[in-house]
Amino acid sequence: MKKILLVIFAIILCSSIAVSQVTIKGGISLGTVGGNDSKFSLDLSDFNPSLSAEPTTRLGFVAGAAVRIGLPIGITIQPEIWYVQKGATYKFPTIPLDILTPGLSGNATETIKLDYIEIPLMIKYSLPVPVISPYLEAGLSYSALLSAKLKTEVSLSGVPGITAPTTTETDIKADMNKSDFSIQLGAGVSIAMLEVDARYVIGLSKLDKDKKEDIYNRAIVLTLGLKL
Repeated sequence: MKKILLVIFAIILCSSIAVSQVTIKGGISLGTVGGNDSKFSLDLSDFNPSLSAEPTTRLGFVAGAAVRIGLPIGITIQPEIWYVQKGATYKFPTIPLDILTPGLSGNATETIKLDYIEIPLMIKYSLPVPVISPYLEAGLSYSALLSAKLKTEVSLSGVPGITAPTTTETDIKADMNKSDFSIQLGAGVSIAMLEVDARYVIGLSKLDKDKKEDIYNRAIVLTLGLKL
């Protein structure tokens, strides 16, 4: 794994020296998770043993840079490096808590916040269209985990004087896989000095440290690039 990372860094370094065109990129990441164990159950067995939620998107930020290595017949090799926020959000429906206090209910939101340094290596094919340059792309990426946190927000209703949600955040990095390999598929368009790009990222590595849970990263990444 470390050897792969060193090779990719070497490619980026050599490319940046040999190729004058560098693209600075920024945008948003719509992260979620997939897999057989991606459904999340809230441990409230005394009140509602079937309470669970499906993953929804965590809106995150992405920023980085890419270098372009032009090849014949419209093909480009593009090493990149960026910071990206992934994860997922689980929104639980109204939780009846009448067993504690008559009329008491609540709702909860759990957000898994995973932040990575990601190194994609993309192959791009530019379509022969005048004025604009649409392209298709595919590649592999390696991600190193920077931080992992679980944010919990609980709101109660039916309790006089309590209106604001209670928020807690727990560091879960010790329980997470420190790296992730993924496939990236996308398309975009270059117009003059600008580049608009959309990708679907399919994680191949299980997220938990022990690799027992069948849960993987998924994300849609939308970026706007400026060619220097």
